[in-house]
Amino acid sequence: MPNAMPESLEETVTRLVTPLVRAQGLELWGVEVLHSGRFTVRVFVDLPRAAGATGAAPAAAGTGPDLAESGSASIGQCEEISRQLGLAMDVEDCMPEAWVLEVSSPGFDRRFFTLDQLVPYVGDLLEVRLAAPVSAAGENGAAPRMRWRGRLLAVDAEGFSLEPCALSPEGEVRPEGQPPVRLPWSEVRRAARIPVFQKPVKPGKGRGRHPSQACRARAAAGGRHES
Repeated sequence: MPNAMPESLEETVTRLVTPLVRAQGLELWGVEVLHSGRFTVRVFVDLPRAAGATGAAPAAAGTGPDLAESGSASIGQCEEISRQLGLAMDVEDCMPEAWVLEVSSPGFDRRFFTLDQLVPYVGDLLEVRLAAPVSAAGENGAAPRMRWRGRLLAVDAEGFSLEPCALSPEGEVRPEGQPPVRLPWSEVRRAARIPVFQKPVKPGKGRGRHPSQACRARAAAGGRHES
């Protein structure tokens, strides 16, 4: 029987953190490991998506005593997961160098780690980075791009469609007038939501909408440090 492939760092952290997240009545949104001088391990946790259409549902009974009223993981929950995960990572001795651990809710500008996470966000503005250029459909479609911004139109089994859009400095979403572009998930390196906040209009020029504040719980825990 052939030996199993070794776990990646993301897979190891996912294996260690998943039961800790569930114990808090939360859902693991995603894990990313970055390396720039030292390793940064980022864990994103959220309320279970079954509790609400957009993953930002009100607190429900039986999901832990310290849920934030904003509809996201609380600071206390993130701190507890960070503490327990840091200990588990030390025991596992899975990191080859100095590392920093961050546990937080995904926030308004959430990154998407799986295709199904996109479904509740149809209609929202996304920024997508690809592994290879993709062009919009049709003869009048935009030239191939490796980075697309657009409104999410639909999600299917293998990818999703965007209406190409631009975001003005005033926070207005402006369609480019291009045909929709379909992006295969297999080519996506990073996909994230773009929060749209319109700037308030100065007095005498009409009423504007004030940006709401994202309540983002973040807790950081240090791993091994360089001497």
